[in-house]
Amino acid sequence: MRQLARAIGLVACTLLFGGGIAVRATPVPQDVPDLALGALLAVYADAEHALGAADLFSGPIAAAPLTFRRLPPNLGYPRHRHWVRLTLANDSPVAIDRLLVFWRGSAHQLRVFAKTDTGTIRDLGSGTDVVSRHAVTRLHLPGHTTTALVLRVDSASALALDLRLLTETELARVDRRDYLWFGMLVGIVLAIAIYVFAIFVALRDRLYLLFVVFAFGNVLYQLLSEGYLYSWLPLSWRPAGNAAANLSGGLFVICILLFVRGFLRLWVSAPISDQRVFKPLIAILLLAFPLFLVRPWLGNTVIALGTMAATVLVPLLSWRAMRHQRTVFSFHVAAVLFFVSGSVHLLKRMGFLADAPMLSLVLQIGSALIAIAFAIAVIERVGKIAQESREAQRLHAVRLESQVAERTRELDSARVAAEAALAEKTAAQKQLVEAEKMISLGQLVAGVAHEVNTPIGVAYTAGSHLAESTQRFTQLLAQNELKRGDLDAFADTAQVASGIISRNLERAAQLIRSFKQVSVDRTSDGRRVFALDRFLRELTDSLVLTWKGRPITLDVQCAPDLAMDSFPGALGQVLTNLIQNALLHAFEPGQPGRITIVVRAISAATFEIEFSDDGRGVADAELGRLFEPFYTTKRNQGGTGLGLHVVYNLVSQKLGGQISASSEPGRGLRVSMSLPRVAPGNA
Repeated sequence: MRQLARAIGLVACTLLFGGGIAVRATPVPQDVPDLALGALLAVYADAEHALGAADLFSGPIAAAPLTFRRLPPNLGYPRHRHWVRLTLANDSPVAIDRLLVFWRGSAHQLRVFAKTDTGTIRDLGSGTDVVSRHAVTRLHLPGHTTTALVLRVDSASALALDLRLLTETELARVDRRDYLWFGMLVGIVLAIAIYVFAIFVALRDRLYLLFVVFAFGNVLYQLLSEGYLYSWLPLSWRPAGNAAANLSGGLFVICILLFVRGFLRLWVSAPISDQRVFKPLIAILLLAFPLFLVRPWLGNTVIALGTMAATVLVPLLSWRAMRHQRTVFSFHVAAVLFFVSGSVHLLKRMGFLADAPMLSLVLQIGSALIAIAFAIAVIERVGKIAQESREAQRLHAVRLESQVAERTRELDSARVAAEAALAEKTAAQKQLVEAEKMISLGQLVAGVAHEVNTPIGVAYTAGSHLAESTQRFTQLLAQNELKRGDLDAFADTAQVASGIISRNLERAAQLIRSFKQVSVDRTSDGRRVFALDRFLRELTDSLVLTWKGRPITLDVQCAPDLAMDSFPGALGQVLTNLIQNALLHAFEPGQPGRITIVVRAISAATFEIEFSDDGRGVADAELGRLFEPFYTTKRNQGGTGLGLHVVYNLVSQKLGGQISASSEPGRGLRVSMSLPRVAPGNA
């Protein structure tokens, strides 16, 4: 009831809007009642277009006039031209001025001829002497005279020969009443159409757009078929107006059929009727459009028959759908109204009913009531959809809440399991990283021990030789057999041996100092400020023995004034792993190669350390997995797959930087590291 009240209020608000359509007429002082002329007309068919006005005025013609059971004559949809003969006698001595009004005749092509007692035939024009929705011709009937009139009518629409004699006052009154009444009804339909269009814009449902097109098509059809628009259309446009009237009539019937189909969901509620009746009917109505352009009477007849079938089909489908599903009551009311108003209008248009004014009101009032009933059905449908949507949202919310709770429990269990697995993985990874660091440090210790052994061995040999020379010198001195030559020989030996001992011990001390600093950094991993140039020299001095005997050169380029506040142990581990990776993967045994470490200051807060080699390079498929744990191409040659993974973790976490790699097969590997001068405090 709330929707019904809303719709009634909507209709009431449109009355002023519709009542604004009015016609202007110039009243005259006379007010003479109208005179219907239906009984005075003689109508002749001209199938061959062989007759002329003079033939009709000259007396009897070959063809007999048509006879009609109902007046005024209603020809339905004519196939050819018709002539109308009318004789008006003014028995009074006073001349009378009247308007010959051809009711809704402006929709046809009209020509009016007059012949007075003098025998003169005058062409009175096309019935456009007065601005009206009817074809109006001014007549001057002199006193005591008889005026014969002949009308030639060519029509592509329904032809009802409703001719009347009116005064201008009466015509103005009738027109004003008709325009006001029709304007109110049109206002109701258009206001409802605008309201439903707003629903379409909100919901984007094509069903409501079909209703809007139906409403506007219905209004256009009535504006043209009832002649309301012809008052402002030029005479040359009226054939196009007839075509637009008939095509708009077919269009709004198709739209209402599609609207009914969508509203009732016929493909679900009545699939057989939808396939065998509904769709063929729409095809027939569409076929009428090209037929109208070729044979207007045939196109009109097909549209009329199709519309008649639609008026019967719509209430039948509505009644059948009522048995299968719960539908809106106002929709069934609209279906019945569509049947009644459409049937009456079509029977009148096809000539089966008299063209009475009250029957013309059936379509106008019926259209407004159909629009109101359908609008109420639309409003109730929208309300039902909204209610179903709210219920669906509530059920969805409940279901979603249940799913969220269940998923939360699953995620909690998965999170606990993942955290445990992550802790195990982190512990294992930490052990592996520490093991890798210890392996690297063990290799460094072994290499340094081997390298220190050489200068110490040389110093030991030189010391032993000096001790023997000293013992021999002491014996000669004790036996007083010392000669000057022996003294000189002992002095030379002592000088050479002491020099050898000093140089080799200094070399050993340097190696031990470098190893000590590197080993301290590796084991303590403490944070300190250090000079990059000196750090790199000490690191490479301790690592040079790892490629001893191979034709590999290491080039370090670093400015002497660059310093970092970071973790030298982590940085040393990074560079050691990169060098060991290059020695293992980049160069084959005996292959000469070059390793380059370049340090650049990018900004006041950032360094870039570029490590590159000119070895065999890395393929694209391998480059994406370069830093993955346990990924190695030399597992059978001692590769563990952890070296570069440790590098990635140390750079991105411990040192707070970023690392990337690029390579081309045959052109070596380039690893670029962007490191902050001051490492993160929480690293």
